[in-house]
Amino acid sequence: MKRELAIFIIMYMVLITIPFHKANGQEIYLVSFKAIDSNNVGISGALIQISGYGQVVTDENGTATVQLTMGTYQVSVEYMDVVVYSSKVTVSSSTSFELKCSVYWFDVIVKSADGTPLPNASVKAFIGRFVQTQTTNDVGMAEFKQLPKAEVRIKAFYNGRMVGETSIILEKNSVETILSSYYYALSFHVYDLDGLPINGAEVHVAKWENSTDQTGFTVVYAKGGMYPLEVDLYGVKVYETSINVEGDKEFILNATASTLKLKIVDEYNALVTNYQLTLIVGNKNITASTDNLGMLNVKQIPHGEVKIATVGTPIKVLHDGSFKEVMVPIYGIQVKVEVLGAYALGYMDLRVYVLLGNQPLKGNATVTVLSGNEKITKQIGEKGYVNIKVPVWLTRSIEVEVRAEAYGQTVSKKVSAEASLLIPFTIPLCIIPLVVFSILGSKYKAQNRLRSLYI
Repeated sequence: MKRELAIFIIMYMVLITIPFHKANGQEIYLVSFKAIDSNNVGISGALIQISGYGQVVTDENGTATVQLTMGTYQVSVEYMDVVVYSSKVTVSSSTSFELKCSVYWFDVIVKSADGTPLPNASVKAFIGRFVQTQTTNDVGMAEFKQLPKAEVRIKAFYNGRMVGETSIILEKNSVETILSSYYYALSFHVYDLDGLPINGAEVHVAKWENSTDQTGFTVVYAKGGMYPLEVDLYGVKVYETSINVEGDKEFILNATASTLKLKIVDEYNALVTNYQLTLIVGNKNITASTDNLGMLNVKQIPHGEVKIATVGTPIKVLHDGSFKEVMVPIYGIQVKVEVLGAYALGYMDLRVYVLLGNQPLKGNATVTVLSGNEKITKQIGEKGYVNIKVPVWLTRSIEVEVRAEAYGQTVSKKVSAEASLLIPFTIPLCIIPLVVFSILGSKYKAQNRLRSLYI
């Protein structure tokens, strides 16, 4: 029996080291990863990144299996947008790895001001864009399992009203106690100057905040006292005042945001119709299109500076609710080349302009001329053009390629010219006798060779 068991163990050890299969001559192994938390419990839904392979999501047991070739890999685990593990692993056979992650268990105890536990309180834990909600048990405890190492904001609600809050940096299994305090419910209705409710406005009462819904409504819970009130839309302040919190209260706010009304024309003063533009408003990019009359109407834009993205520098518009006409260059860049001279024994003299619409750019543009193995690159200066001399030697028909780059665009143009046999004045006259002597010398040597053939 012992002999059979020993044979079985040996065969098993051999089998697990046999490569799964081969690809491109490399052995491929079956490798299993298990992401576990501080209590050695598998983490479901964790994202495992493997260098040279890609990413895989763990199953309900915290496990993910992949096929890897022999080598060393950088492995990281991301959970709730937080990197909770990072290390290197070496694969030399089919094997498994346990990845101990910085993921912890967290308990919150909610008590009244006199220390009595509050059962059935709703406790919310906020980590970035993630929110977990638990209900306290008979001893006032809410249990949160598997929260990553990060800042956790906690809010407790009892009978529909916020009764406490706290914030911690979660670095280990922890227990936090919240003593109930009285918070007043401040209801806000936020409208723009056109009378429309604003969705997504951020309402701040000192450190307490919340966002409006589609009806422009939100509730912010705050303790009693005098506080600044601020409303932001796309990161732009649209309302500001101070309020005295001394009880539940309802507010109706008219924010400084309204419909942006623009008439869009191009460089030639022609209407830009049915054209898509991007508006840069605070921290948000908004895409909108002009209508058949070149009108651009975008609702609920905060008053202040609005930028219109173009092929060049964004155009700034001061939005104050009034109608405005704006010129927007919608055409791409063009390259214009003038041939100032071309000499078979010298160079091709070019003057290059880079145009936006019909206007030459001054700066912010690069010109490259390609001629055979020659590559000459220069920047457009404040004059609005650049002069480039391309070396030419003993050719009548000259052709070069001129490329221009500006604002992320690249255009090119072929330029050709018939070269003059005249020598450019920049070549010293003393070179002429040397060239003639060289030609005559070559001719004399050729005649001597022919003469020697007949002798």
